[in-house]
Amino acid sequence: MGELLAKVRRDLAPGQVRRGLGRRRRLVSAILAGLGVLMIVTALRPAPALPVAEQSVAIAVQPGEVAVPITIRPAAIASTLEPGMSIDIVADSDTPIVRDARVLRLPTSGFGPTSEAVVVVAVPEASGMRLASAGSGGFGVIIRPTE
Repeated sequence: MGELLAKVRRDLAPGQVRRGLGRRRRLVSAILAGLGVLMIVTALRPAPALPVAEQSVAIAVQPGEVAVPITIRPAAIASTLEPGMSIDIVADSDTPIVRDARVLRLPTSGFGPTSEAVVVVAVPEASGMRLASAGSGGFGVIIRPTE
């Protein structure tokens, strides 16, 4: 790398670059103007609309239900879930905290492997308070058969 820099310094005189750009001044200014316009257009572009599936989460909650985000451990279990599935949510005890919770939304992306995943479920209002106050240590799930 040092040899390459030495060769470039030796071959290009200090004024040679300036003279080379001076001959192509209009070309350089046109390229820079185009880049400036591109940056402005990119900055002013509106945010993309959410997909229909993500917009319908609020509609999927039935009257008398609330949507509660829960942390599921291990995260690989979340990949087996699908929106609309019925699950039981279990903490450290043997009995489920909530029965028949309906999966509304699953994690869509992430940055590298993690040990937990956040899933949004629909539960009755009374169960929602119990579930939200159960802690954030992560929950297990029991997948209920579809009827």
